[in-house]
Amino acid sequence: MYRRARVMALFVLSVVLGCERTEEPLPVATHSVSYANPANQEQLAAELTKANVPYDVVFERGREQLRVAETHLAAFTAVQERLFGPELPSGRNLRLDPERQQQFKLWLSGNGIPFKEVAKPDGNYIVWEATDDKSVRSWVQFPSFYDNPEAFERKTQ
Repeated sequence: MYRRARVMALFVLSVVLGCERTEEPLPVATHSVSYANPANQEQLAAELTKANVPYDVVFERGREQLRVAETHLAAFTAVQERLFGPELPSGRNLRLDPERQQQFKLWLSGNGIPFKEVAKPDGNYIVWEATDDKSVRSWVQFPSFYDNPEAFERKTQ
């Protein structure tokens, strides 16, 4: 009887020690981008491929997104900036027709709100700091789609 218990204990111990504990890796943070202009999207994908930057194509809200793991974000951003210039801060940039753009800049200056202009292939964008966002949005002519981006996306699709 003692021998049987000992054999059973050794068997259980060998099973327990022989099993490897596996844990799923933590999800890798990702960054994604989508351009309204399909030519820009295709150009970025082609350049990422040329630069050997791994990326995925995913669809969110009916739009194609190019997604890259956080570990490759620096290379992704370098390719993106080489093609299109620095990325604009989401929700804190605006490009208007030339007349309204000038009115907006005058209004910002008159209200002591600092801003910078960022040149992009499709025109100059006005960019402001996050701390000034509420003040900037108080401009009478501030576009309403900024307050309801989903409605704007539906309208432009």
